[in-house]
Amino acid sequence: VVIVISLILVIVVKSLTNYQNKIYSLAKTDYLTLLLNRRGFNAEYSKFNKSEEALVFITDIDRFKDINDKHGHSQGDLVLRRVAKLINDEVSKYGKLSRWGGDEFTGVMIGERVIIEKALSNVFESLKTDDILQPYNLSISLGYTYTNFDTNMDDVLSKADQGLYIAKSKGGNHIEYIK
Repeated sequence: VVIVISLILVIVVKSLTNYQNKIYSLAKTDYLTLLLNRRGFNAEYSKFNKSEEALVFITDIDRFKDINDKHGHSQGDLVLRRVAKLINDEVSKYGKLSRWGGDEFTGVMIGERVIIEKALSNVFESLKTDDILQPYNLSISLGYTYTNFDTNMDDVLSKADQGLYIAKSKGGNHIEYIK
């Protein structure tokens, strides 16, 4: 009897642990793009090796409202998922990407500056040449900065956001670095 009860307890504890892990994963994942959400990004950002320099960026889709208005929200969702995939294809090699909200994405990448800045350029090229996105005449704007994690995340993101604002003020389809 003791062995049976012990086995049942082991199964229950294991099931509860699996369920708890699944709930935690869902809580930090954006349901549409399957990227990290803000909560997930904050958790992952805090795990980065603080002895390395990181590129932090914010990007959004230029004139995304026009896509929704012209093609409908279901097509807008398709565009968001596709953009998320294409950006993540580059960013995931060096760091983490999240859907920050709406059509905004935030990322952090670690590596040699020339290599990770090239990855950002590759994002622009892949969006421009992607067959699925061609009908939408899509572009993005992106602002970025570097941190060695000596500044809190909100201040770092604020600098990247300044870059995004400048990129958008230049008509979009632009990358802007803020020192």
